[in-house]
Amino acid sequence: MLFLKVQKHLNLKVMKNFMIQLAVALASSGAAMASPCDTLRDALTTRTLTADRSYVLEGMVKIENGQVLTIDPNVTICAMPGSGLVIEKGGRLYANGTAGNMITFTSAQPAGLKAPGDWTGIVFIGDAGNNKPADLIQRGALQYRYGGTDDTYSGGIMRYVSIEYAGQVTGSNTHNAALVAGALGSATVMEYIQVLESGSDGIRLLGGMNNLSHIYIQNAHKNDISIAYGYRGAIQELLAVKNTRMRTFDINSAGISVINNELSSTATPHTFPLINSFTLAGPQQCGSLPGDRSAGLFFDHNSAGTFENGVVSGFDHNIVIQDNLSASRTATDLTLRYLSIGNAGTQIADFRGSSWTPCGADIINWLQTDPCGTSGNIQYDAVVQDYHTTICDDYCDNAPVFQLGQSTEISKREDLEQYAGALQNIPVFTWVNTCPAAGCCANTHRTWQSLECYPNPARHTVTLAVPVTAGTAHVRVIHIHTGRLVYQAEVSAGNIDLDIAHYPAGSYLVQVQTPDIIYQGIVQKSE
Repeated sequence: MLFLKVQKHLNLKVMKNFMIQLAVALASSGAAMASPCDTLRDALTTRTLTADRSYVLEGMVKIENGQVLTIDPNVTICAMPGSGLVIEKGGRLYANGTAGNMITFTSAQPAGLKAPGDWTGIVFIGDAGNNKPADLIQRGALQYRYGGTDDTYSGGIMRYVSIEYAGQVTGSNTHNAALVAGALGSATVMEYIQVLESGSDGIRLLGGMNNLSHIYIQNAHKNDISIAYGYRGAIQELLAVKNTRMRTFDINSAGISVINNELSSTATPHTFPLINSFTLAGPQQCGSLPGDRSAGLFFDHNSAGTFENGVVSGFDHNIVIQDNLSASRTATDLTLRYLSIGNAGTQIADFRGSSWTPCGADIINWLQTDPCGTSGNIQYDAVVQDYHTTICDDYCDNAPVFQLGQSTEISKREDLEQYAGALQNIPVFTWVNTCPAAGCCANTHRTWQSLECYPNPARHTVTLAVPVTAGTAHVRVIHIHTGRLVYQAEVSAGNIDLDIAHYPAGSYLVQVQTPDIIYQGIVQKSE
């Protein structure tokens, strides 16, 4: 029995902390937080998930060749730590939600304690062309080669789907992202998808020709979208935001990263995305990120593509061309048109190769004068990305309104629709839910136990007394007041000495995940 002392007069912050601690206590004691639900594990046979039940992913769950998983609108699937969903080649996922009843994949952690990287995410293995056929996507003990010759291959449908707190980086997993599309073909449908609070990339597109539309990515820790290995699809209506008032990010993150092939830069089919109507708000849009070296659009290893009607701001460099081969494509098929670029931390654009030889005197000259017909109608403005003020709020305190601000220079243009990216003078992306709060059922908490932490309170080092002494453990530390993940690491099991000397004073949720049990407790960092 756990007793919590509550003072007579609680302010809102204290009450929030109390409710979080109560949730931890209930989870650790095995108390039910929702109705019982179905557990999905191992290989699934053809079935339909209906909204009158709740579901739990446990471990790596597969949809094998010839099997079909259909998910009805308004279904919530909660993923245990380390779990994920793989749609193998020949399998199909039909997740067809609606604007009012989205399908939600979320963390199995209690509401208020979910954090980026709680689970691995969703992976599709397709049969379309790619230029790195020996590449592997690995999830735990599962390894997959993706790709083939069917550029029309269909992995199914994802429509009005929310993927929350995925992107776990652990062990030998490769291509870490909340959603990975490995060589999907043009018959695959992906639209109205939101990816929230990923612990790594938001979306990875590896080869293939599948198209995406109406995509919202919020606070991906690394790249919002990574494109590589012969991807030749189109992305339309993309909004990606990194809000430093809610999270911290990898200092080398990117909005959109494009490479051809790092091992063979001339490999074919050549990576060539078509991206239209996009807005990328980087980590400096809403504040600062110490040591930030982020890039809005990042090109490397002989990459190309067409990028039109986009707004890029709030990155350390809004456009980066990393290598000579990508720079050479500015004379032919690396095309930027109708872009609005501003609010860069260090510089609008940067070339990091050895010598600029293709188009114009340098990268800025290429962008400003369009000597090769590949960079027309680009505008620079210090206030180019002025939005409704709520875009930089904590979205769980104040839901953002996604529209242009009144003072932005974009809104004064007669050709507004060509320059404004994904946002306009009226609210858009009204279908997204920026503060996920889906609850999970009782089965998700059955393996949790309390964690002894001493000394507690502590100022410098606290010992985590983990009963399991063999193998490895995954440690995560979450600042309770802000919900930020402040530390995670893979360590040897057994007693763990955690250095908290550099943490601000306050309460922290500490979790230690072993193969069978999740231990958790609260550490108080003193002044």
